[in-house]
Amino acid sequence: MKLEMNNEEAYLVKTLLSKELKETEIEINHASHREYKEFLKEREKQLEVLLERIS
Repeated sequence: MKLEMNNEEAYLVKTLLSKELKETEIEINHASHREYKEFLKEREKQLEVLLERIS
């Protein structure tokens, strides 16, 4: 899938992904259940990959 966007749209997506990544990192630190923490860590990896791809 190819997605085209202008600079403003790309900046907005980067900003949203960065914000979600930071929130996920905080949530990982506060998570007490192992399964949920693993889910969050996988989500963190996916967000990092997406952020890399769009940068």
